[in-house]
Amino acid sequence: MFKNISLFLILSSIFLLSCGEEKPKEDPLQKEREKVYKEVMAVHDEMMMMGKIRGAQSKLKKMIMLESDLSKVEKYQTAYDQLQVADDAMMDWMRQFKNPPGNTATKEAIEYLKDQNTKVQKMKEVMVENLDKAKQVIDF
Repeated sequence: MFKNISLFLILSSIFLLSCGEEKPKEDPLQKEREKVYKEVMAVHDEMMMMGKIRGAQSKLKKMIMLESDLSKVEKYQTAYDQLQVADDAMMDWMRQFKNPPGNTATKEAIEYLKDQNTKVQKMKEVMVENLDKAKQVIDF
């Protein structure tokens, strides 16, 4: 009798566990939307980490004010301007970027985010190029 009850409990447990809720299938478009958004934000975050621009510009302003050699002043001013171009690229992109709200059609959101990915990559190129040029003049 005990053997039959044990067998019944084991079989009942197996049956109940096998009838568990099915996980809802993930929407592949939603997954792509999240992937593209993460790609865009990864570039943004990477560029923010490079963003010691304003501190370097402040140093350059002081160097310009203290320097009497005109060729050095021009070199420092060029580096300052290059840092400004890099900063402007980041600020311009950030001002126009809006993460599509959750109620936006998924395909439309993916298209927007892919376009933003292209724009953020261009912003990165401008920033890296100008930061590299400025780093030849000042260490930051």
